[in-house]
Parts: sequence; structure tokens; C-alpha cells
Amino acid sequence: MVIKVMQPLAAPQTWKNSLNAVFFPAGRRRDIDGLRGLAVLLVMFFHAGWISGGFIGVDIFIVISGYFMGRSAFMQHPFRPERFVLRRLYRLVPALLVMVSAVSAGMLWWVLQSDRSDIA
Repeated sequence: MVIKVMQPLAAPQTWKNSLNAVFFPAGRRRDIDGLRGLAVLLVMFFHAGWISGGFIGVDIFIVISGYFMGRSAFMQHPFRPERFVLRRLYRLVPALLVMVSAVSAGMLWWVLQSDRSDIA
């Protein structure tokens, strides 16, 4: 005699559930997101001239980055520095290349013809 166990039906995949899964994963630290937002606001308010001491926002952001990098480094067993650095480069180099390309293209368009000879 075979007994079939009924599995509960999964919730239908809607666009709202898809977006929540992408932008708000289950393991995401909302408190860290709040600190990031605070850091960005402090820097923006400093540049707007509304507060002094905007470097505190930069300090908060650096501490958060150090926390995440340290956590990802300690989760590797065994820890291999070359793998750690290569993962960072794999993530950051594409953005760096896009930014350098965009700034270079913008500079060529924006800079006057007479100034281009001084740059080259």
C-alpha cells in the first residue's frame, strides 16, 4: 500500500513577490541599510551646507564596508587572501571600467577643442 503525502501548494509567483525577493532578501540586515541611509544623508546635508562635519557620514560608510568585508572574509574556510581579493576585483572592475569610459567620453564632448591639445 502506497501512501501519498500531499505537499502544500506554493504561493503563486506575482510581480510583487518577485520584487520583494530581489530587493528585500530574507537575510538582509535592515539595520545596516538604515545606517547606510543615515551616512548618505549626512554627506548630502554637508555638501548642501546645512550641517558641518559631513565626514562622519563617510566614517559610518567605511565602518559598514569594513564590517561586510570582514564578515565575508571570515566566512571563507580556509581563508585564502588571493580568492578574497579576486572576488572584490571581479565585482568592482566592471563598474570602474564603465565609469572611466563614461567620464572619458563626457570629457571629450565637454572640453573645448583648444583645451584638448593640452590633455593629449
